[in-house]
Amino acid sequence: MTLLDLSVVTQSLVRYLDASVRSSPGWSAGLSLTVTPEPPDRLAGDRVLGLYLYHVSEDPSLRNEGMRSSEYPPVRYQPMPLRLHYQLVAHSDLDGDEATYTEQRMFGIAMKALHDTPVITDATVVDGTPAFPPGSEIVESDNRLRIELQQVSREEARAAWQADQTPTRLAAYYLVSVVLLEAEEPRRRPGRVLTPGVQVFTLGAPRLASSVTSLRITRPGGEEGTVQVRPAQAPPGATVTFEGGSLGGGTLSFLLRAPHWDAPIAVDTLAWQLRHSDSQVSVQVRETAGGEDVLPGAHGAIVERTATRAMPDGTPRDFVHRSNEAPFMILPRIDAVSTPSASGVFSVTGHRFQHPALATDAVSVLVADGLLEAGSAGSLASGEFAVTGPNTIEVRLPSGLASGREAPVRVFVNGAESLPRWVVVP
Repeated sequence: MTLLDLSVVTQSLVRYLDASVRSSPGWSAGLSLTVTPEPPDRLAGDRVLGLYLYHVSEDPSLRNEGMRSSEYPPVRYQPMPLRLHYQLVAHSDLDGDEATYTEQRMFGIAMKALHDTPVITDATVVDGTPAFPPGSEIVESDNRLRIELQQVSREEARAAWQADQTPTRLAAYYLVSVVLLEAEEPRRRPGRVLTPGVQVFTLGAPRLASSVTSLRITRPGGEEGTVQVRPAQAPPGATVTFEGGSLGGGTLSFLLRAPHWDAPIAVDTLAWQLRHSDSQVSVQVRETAGGEDVLPGAHGAIVERTATRAMPDGTPRDFVHRSNEAPFMILPRIDAVSTPSASGVFSVTGHRFQHPALATDAVSVLVADGLLEAGSAGSLASGEFAVTGPNTIEVRLPSGLASGREAPVRVFVNGAESLPRWVVVP
């Protein structure tokens, strides 16, 4: 059923086409004929048919067939269903118009042959010649080659020839399927089921519906207030609460997805202070997760609930259910702002302004609703800033601010905005 050598499929089609054309009433006995798998640009001879395999694709209808092995990754032990794309071209080196007429005559006979026998099997024999090459792996393996003429538009056909830098020529395009590419032999197979076991989870999969956080904001003059933000936006150190359902009934873990990570990372439940009930889960955002740095920007939250059940033979087994992904924002944090010098230069410390995963233009600074320009540390002009370290920024106030005014300072990283801090304009 499965094949490793795709050439036996092409050999079978070439053998069938050669025998069919020679035995056709439209073909004169004694005339030479060559049927070859060569590409069109390599055809040569008086009467030549080219059947060229120019493309291979996976059959989407069979790609999810059941796996034969419990080994990982299991796909290597599953035969790959292939669809083979062929181009039929006729060629003649005869002189004058005779070459064109000969090509069209051969082409029509070949198309009729492929039309009249849409499926080639072990039983396909033309004028005493079996289609499948004797002794090859395709013989007596229950292989069926289904041949289908593809409806290719004139524009698509012209594009195919132009890409090859040759004039458009008479051609037909065929799809041959399904060819199962041979898989590796499994070294392990699932054991026989001796006692069936049914595990019922009445809660269903965990789900996250929304997120919220309470932010403490400092206003001018040192006054503090609290505001709730939904969906959640939180700097490291703040607590985010996710509301949902089916969060109980097992051990819960929290996974964080970030744009610069390849996959979600499970956080340390103690460091992130994971708390949960049947309808809520809360975490305290930290600066690292699973050994990776947590950067400001949009993130995704996922929870996994693990329930342990006893199998029929008494052995325990873990059942893991994963929730949907809930988006929320991790904000850059300003921990302190120094007092501006007489020239208006001050420093900002916080988290996180510099990192290999951060683009050079990912950080921007606003003072009093004005966007500052990027400059060079140590020689900032009015209204410029420079990132001087992972957690530090040097800023020079823009001109035009009234002396003694409290101006808000905000930092944007990856589109996430920090809570404001205030500086007094000298």
